[in-house]
Amino acid sequence: MKSPNNTNSPTWIYHKETYGEEFVYDDFIPRMALFDAGSTTNRSTVSLGPKRDFIHEIITSATNNHPDLVTGTYFSLPEWFNPAYAPYGFSEWPGGLPHNAYNWSQLEPYTGYIEVKDFIQDIQKPQMEILVGEKYDTNIMWCDIGGPTNITEVVPGWYNRKYQEGKNVVMDDRCNTWAYDFSTPEYSTYGVVTQDKWESNSGLDPFSYATHNFAGYNAQTPAANYMNTTTAVHTLADIVSKNGNWLLDIGPTGNGSVVEPETKTLQGIGAWLKKAGKSIYATDYWFITPQESSNIRFTTTPLAFYITTFDNPSPSFKIASPVPILMQDKITLLGGSGEPLQFSIDKTGNLTISVSTSEASRVSDAWVFEIVYS
Repeated sequence: MKSPNNTNSPTWIYHKETYGEEFVYDDFIPRMALFDAGSTTNRSTVSLGPKRDFIHEIITSATNNHPDLVTGTYFSLPEWFNPAYAPYGFSEWPGGLPHNAYNWSQLEPYTGYIEVKDFIQDIQKPQMEILVGEKYDTNIMWCDIGGPTNITEVVPGWYNRKYQEGKNVVMDDRCNTWAYDFSTPEYSTYGVVTQDKWESNSGLDPFSYATHNFAGYNAQTPAANYMNTTTAVHTLADIVSKNGNWLLDIGPTGNGSVVEPETKTLQGIGAWLKKAGKSIYATDYWFITPQESSNIRFTTTPLAFYITTFDNPSPSFKIASPVPILMQDKITLLGGSGEPLQFSIDKTGNLTISVSTSEASRVSDAWVFEIVYS
């Protein structure tokens, strides 16, 4: 937690008196519900601190201003230091009150805790039911960590209601049930195409959560260490070509702003997608992996085939991997002039596309050839 503008705040005074004014506060994770958790706990931003239902506010704003967005909610199955979670604790998530970092014999209080008989039945389950209910109306249940749960008693009602509404819902593999829709490698990707849906989750900041165990802004990361546009575009194209999705963390600062290195990269991704988005949106993977280079990716739709290369293709681009093309088809460079490109196919099936220097210079970061079927 950074030193606030209001140094008279109760939270700041508590930490200053407990740990000393010289202590450096870089990150503070409240470990509390950001939604109205009802009678399960008073440890939420609705009952404590700002007394605001942030999740409902965000969802309402997104629904009103961007109705095309799909609502998703994050939910940690364990509650790290909840006293009631102790019987279910495991590994790095033992449950029970936390120890004071400077005096291990002292236990920290768990403000807002309401005593219950069973964590899963009395806290975890009803909180998940709240999130999938009509108030928050989530379409994506993004669980984290895994561990004991009875989520299979929650999702049938959610599935049935969404089916009646004509909407799709998905759930990740961290919900600790076989009935998940996609896997979630963290700060990594798969090396080959996979038929099962997956989602790589990472941040533009290399340390936004995977290493330092927190999600969001890391004040210690130098600007030069943030992922740049070229790397981000390559990552996106790679993941999509292998049947994946990219969940990208851009944690804001304490005042809600996004730092300039992240803003610059996001704008760069957007600029590239305006030119080459057809190779990403509503595409499917191609079952053949490019054999020429690790810098080539394939995606496909019923009407077109896309070849993405991370290397400048001028003056000519050659590919030996079998791709679906006939001589009467048309090839253009997405983001280029729009003029059809000359190409040839030899007797062995090798495809060669002629690309002038001026045409290639219209594009940066990644070059995408669109083959439109005749």
